[in-house]
Amino acid sequence: MAKRDMGRPLFYAFLVIFVMTALVTLLGVTKVLDIAEGYLPALFTALILEVVGSIIALFRVVFGLASLRMALHFGEDPPDAGLTACKCTIRPSQSGKQPSTHQLNLVKQAGALVVRLPDVGPDDSVELEMSEDGRTWRSYPLDPFLSHADMLLR
Repeated sequence: MAKRDMGRPLFYAFLVIFVMTALVTLLGVTKVLDIAEGYLPALFTALILEVVGSIIALFRVVFGLASLRMALHFGEDPPDAGLTACKCTIRPSQSGKQPSTHQLNLVKQAGALVVRLPDVGPDDSVELEMSEDGRTWRSYPLDPFLSHADMLLR
């Protein structure tokens, strides 16, 4: 399984752990389930920490406090190592707001080209484009909260 494809299973694994902790804790608190002495306070503390962590993570993503990075994957004929910039078009989900275009710097991280996205909303659409030696790679309209963009030679 590719590194970029591990995000979804990892998300669901943590979601299952969260739901199971919540279920066992709530059944223990309401005395439906008999939990050994000493475990219920630890379960309740874990549940509170999970909820607080989830709220903080959601707040950071929704209000743009978390930097959104996108790794670029080239399906065919990748560019040379000298590529340093990319054009980013953001199409807002809110009616009445105009699309904006930004010139973004590319950074090489863990063997991949990575772009840091400017402020985007949860339902906005992002399109990336870059050119080198007369060749142009473009992405399809993307959800900005994906961790990768497939760049196609067009």
